[in-house]
Amino acid sequence: MVSKRDPLVRFVAGLLLPTIEDLGMGLGTDPDETDDYRLTLRLPMRDEDLYRSVSTLLQPSVWWKAQRTPAPMLRAPKTRAQWLPCWSGIWSIADEDVPRLLTAWDRATSRRGVPDFIRVSVNPYERADLLRLAARLGQPVVPTVRWLSGVEFTWHYPIRVTAAGSSKDRLLEELRILARDGNDFIVSGDYPDVCFVRGYGDVAGVECGTVLAMGRKDAPRLFGSAIWNEKSKDGVAVAAGIPRDDLAWWPKVIDALLRNIPLDCALAAVVPDACVGGISAALTATTLGYHAAGWRGPAIQTKFVGPGTRPDMEGESPELGASASGSDHGSLSRAEDGSALVPDPGDLRRLVLEFRDGHHKVRSVLPPNRELALEVAVARPKRGQLTAGPAVVVPNADQRVLTLDVVANCSLWAHPQRSQVAWTVDDHEQDSTSAVFTFVTPDTGAMVITIDLLFRGRIIEQADVYGAVRERALPGERLRVQVRHTSATISPTATSANVSLDATGSEIRNVNTGAAVPLGPLDGILDAFEAQASRVLGSGDAPESLEDPRARALLVDLARRGASLRDELAELWLDGADLASVSVHVRGQSRILPLELIYEGESPEQGASLCEHVATPPPLGEVCNQTSPRVVCPYAFWSLNRAVVRSVELSKARPRRLLDSLMLKPVLFAATELADQKLVSPTPSDALEQACAELFGAVKRVRTWPAWQHQVGVTAPELLVLLAHTEVGAGEATVQIGTGSSLARPDISRSMVGASPLVLLMACASAVVGDQFGTLAGTLTTHGAAAVVGSLTALSGDQGSRAAVAVLRALCSISPNTLSAALSIARRELVSQGLLIGMMLVAHGEVNVAVEPRGAP
Repeated sequence: MVSKRDPLVRFVAGLLLPTIEDLGMGLGTDPDETDDYRLTLRLPMRDEDLYRSVSTLLQPSVWWKAQRTPAPMLRAPKTRAQWLPCWSGIWSIADEDVPRLLTAWDRATSRRGVPDFIRVSVNPYERADLLRLAARLGQPVVPTVRWLSGVEFTWHYPIRVTAAGSSKDRLLEELRILARDGNDFIVSGDYPDVCFVRGYGDVAGVECGTVLAMGRKDAPRLFGSAIWNEKSKDGVAVAAGIPRDDLAWWPKVIDALLRNIPLDCALAAVVPDACVGGISAALTATTLGYHAAGWRGPAIQTKFVGPGTRPDMEGESPELGASASGSDHGSLSRAEDGSALVPDPGDLRRLVLEFRDGHHKVRSVLPPNRELALEVAVARPKRGQLTAGPAVVVPNADQRVLTLDVVANCSLWAHPQRSQVAWTVDDHEQDSTSAVFTFVTPDTGAMVITIDLLFRGRIIEQADVYGAVRERALPGERLRVQVRHTSATISPTATSANVSLDATGSEIRNVNTGAAVPLGPLDGILDAFEAQASRVLGSGDAPESLEDPRARALLVDLARRGASLRDELAELWLDGADLASVSVHVRGQSRILPLELIYEGESPEQGASLCEHVATPPPLGEVCNQTSPRVVCPYAFWSLNRAVVRSVELSKARPRRLLDSLMLKPVLFAATELADQKLVSPTPSDALEQACAELFGAVKRVRTWPAWQHQVGVTAPELLVLLAHTEVGAGEATVQIGTGSSLARPDISRSMVGASPLVLLMACASAVVGDQFGTLAGTLTTHGAAAVVGSLTALSGDQGSRAAVAVLRALCSISPNTLSAALSIARRELVSQGLLIGMMLVAHGEVNVAVEPRGAP
C-alpha cells in the first residue's frame, strides 16, 4: 500500500489543489498538524473527472518538449505562455483517495507519457525546495516563479555574458578562463544576454534580460531582488538563483541551450537546487536567435538528455547532450501496481553491438578476409561500445524474463541469421544474454548488416550497421550504426504476428526467411484496385446489395486481381490456414500495399455466381473453402478473415510510449459539406455525429481546421472522426472539412493530431491519397496517431458515413477490444448488408491497441 505521504501522491495532489479550491470543496485541516499549509485533500469528483483533471496537467502548454524544428523565440507580450500549474503543499490526502489518484496519474502518463519536465509555478519561491520531493521518484520538476511583464527578450548567439556585484572582477576572470576552453559564449560588457551577479550589488541597476545570481549565501536574496525588477522594458526577463560558488555548471547549461532546452529546464537538469523565475514568454524560449548575419553555427539538435534519463550527469558520463548513442529516452517499465507504463529513468540499457576478431574488438574498419563475430545484446553501453541509439523499450509483460528474437541480415549470408536473447525486465543493471553471428569479410568494399529486434513476431527496433572493409582506417573512421524505431505497441494482449514483413526499402521482405519481392512492379496494383472500385463505389448511387450486377461484377474483378496479387507475393510464403496475422513494417511516406485484398480462393471467371456464404457467412477467422472458377466469395478475401498490422517506422524519433488502451473519449468530429449533397434526412454527417453521441457521449463538432487544432489542444480527444473530402493539387494532398477548409499534408503536425488517438478518416481513397513525400494516413500516424482507418476507394458521403458507423459500433461491441477485431466485425457487417465498402477499409498503425470505450453518460 502506498503511504498517503508518498512524495508522488503529495506532488500530484498539490498540483490539483488550486482546482479543488476553486470548486470550494474537498479541503480539510489535518487535526494532527498545526502548519497552515498542512491540509487534508479529499477528492469528491468521479474517477473519470479525476483522470481528466490530471490529464490537463500534462497538456503541452504545461510541460516543455523539444520542438521538431528550431524557431526564433517569440518576442511580443501577446505570445506569453498559457497557464502554468500552480503547486500548493499538501500534507496528507484521504486514505481512500490515494489509489484513485495514483490510478488517474498512471492512466494520464501512460497515454501522454511522463514529460521531460513539468514546469510548476510556486509562490513564494522559498517553497521550491518542497517541490523537489517529487524528483526522488523520477518526476522532473522545474519550479519557477512566474510573473507577467511587457519586457521583450531574445537570446543571441554567441551568448554574451558580463558580471556585476562586489565580486565582479574575479567573476569575469573565471568566465574568461571558461571561454578559452572553447565554450560558446563571449565575455563582454556591452549589451549582454546574461549577467552573473555574485556578492552584494544593485541588481535593479542591471540592464540585462537574464540575471544569474550566484553564491551559497547571497543567491536567495539577489534572486528575490531580481525577479521583482520589472520597472521598465529594460527589466529582467529571467532570473535564477544559483546556490553555488563555482562556474563548472555553466558550460553544461550552454550545451543545453544549443539543443533547444529553455534556460530554466537546463538549470533544473544541471543545477537541481537552482531557483528560477521569469516572464511567461522568456520561460517558453527554446531556441537561440541568430545574432550574427550569415552565421551557421552548430547543428541544432532537438534532443534532450536530462534528469529524467541521465542520473549520472554529474559523474563520468558524457556531457549534457553529448551521449554517444544520442539517447533522449529511458526505457519503459510497468508501474508498481502493474496497471500502466511509465518511463523508467533508471534503465539505460540499449541495443549494444560489438565486433570481435578473435579476442580483439573491432571499432574502426573491418579487416578483409577474416572471420569475425558480431555480438548483439541489450545492455548498458560501456565506453567504446557501438550502440543503436535510444533505449530499447521494455515490453509490457507480466513475466520477469522476456525473450526477444534477433534476426541479422547481410549479403554475406545466404539466409537471415536467427537467434534470441533473454532479457530481465526488472534488474536495470543486468545485461541480456547475447546473440552471436559469425561471418567472413570480403576482400574489400563496404558492409551493411541489418539487425531486426522482434517481440511476438513484430519488429520493435531495427539497426543498420555500416562498416568499411579495409586493412587500415582513415583518420577518425569508425563503424557506424543507425537505429530505426517503430510505432509497434508491445503488449501481451497484442496479437502475435505469424509472419513479419519489412517494406521500408525497395523490396517487401520476409524477415524470417529473407525471401523478398521487388515493390516497383507492384506499384500499379494499388492504382488498379482503386480505379476499379472507385468507378462503382464512388458514384452517388453505389450498389447496396451483392445481388446488384454492378456489385457482383466488382467482386469478381477484385477477386481476380486479388488472386494475381497473391501469386506475385508467393515467394513470401503468405499462405496456410494458421496465418491469422501478418505484421508489415512500413515507412510513413510509403503507399499502402493492399494485402487486405489478397484473394485466397481460385480466380473466378467473369460472370461467376455468388457463394452461398453470402447468405450464411463462415465463422469469424475461417476462410471460405468453396470457391472455384465459377463461384466467387467475399469471405475468401484477407480483409474479412485475417489481420494486417502495419507498424510505422519512426526514423530519427524517440521510441513511442506504450499504450495500454484507448478510452475513445472525448470525440472530435468534422465533416465536409460535400458529404451532404444528397437530400436525405438525416444527412450523412448528422447521422454519423448522432452515432458518435449515442456510443461515446459528448461530441465536439468543428467546421474549420483552426477550430480543430484548438479542440485537440484543449480536450485531448482519443477518437478523431472525419467525414472529409480529399484532393491532390499543386503537388500536395489535402483533406477538406466544412465549407472548403483545407489542410495540406505537409501542414499536418502533432498539434493537429494530439497524443495517440484513433483516427477514422472516411474520405475518397483516404488510405491512398498522398503526394511524392507521403500519404495522408502515413503522415497522421508519424505525427502521433495510434492508428488511422481509411478507405482504398472513392466513396459517397452516405457510404462513408455508414462505414464509419459500422466501425464505431464494432468498437463498442466488445470490451476490452482491439481495433483489429473491431475492423473484422465492421467489415463483415457491411458486407452482410451488401456494402462492398467494407472490404475496402484498411488501417495504418497499431491495430492491436486495446480499446475500452465507455457508453454515453
